[in-house]
Amino acid sequence: INALKLDPYQNFLESTGLKTYTSIPATVTTDLIALYAVFSIAYNFATQHKQQGFSAGILALMSFLLVTPKGLLDDGVTKAFGYSWLGAKGLFVAIILALLVGKIYTFVLEKKFYIKMPKGVPPTVEKSFAALTPGFIVAVLMLVLTAIFAATKYGNMHEFVCFGT
Repeated sequence: INALKLDPYQNFLESTGLKTYTSIPATVTTDLIALYAVFSIAYNFATQHKQQGFSAGILALMSFLLVTPKGLLDDGVTKAFGYSWLGAKGLFVAIILALLVGKIYTFVLEKKFYIKMPKGVPPTVEKSFAALTPGFIVAVLMLVLTAIFAATKYGNMHEFVCFGT
């Protein structure tokens, strides 16, 4: 709707103010593709290893957001994510992290390295607690990675993956 290359049509969109609204679908699809990919890849990785995919997907999304640079808004206090790394530019980092998190998540659960609940606890509660251990491991690992990349000339993982040679 927004990209149709007809000058009269584009002039109409701009003059009526509709251009702002017709650009929204691209923003929430291609401009956020890395967010969708990181969740989906980790989800499917865990599911193929017969583990709960939703927890793996959420951990991968958390990991991606932990390593993604944040900026300050005009007030100088509020942190925000720019769209620059959430779309296609962040896709390689999303794939790497989704596979890494999926592997850590499934490895920890397959080796039963998690908090075991007493008998009688419903399985859904036990599964929720089981995800805490890989979640803690992943969060610490992502914070360490963020600190390591911050100490390099690249400044963050995204810059290293996209432009590091």
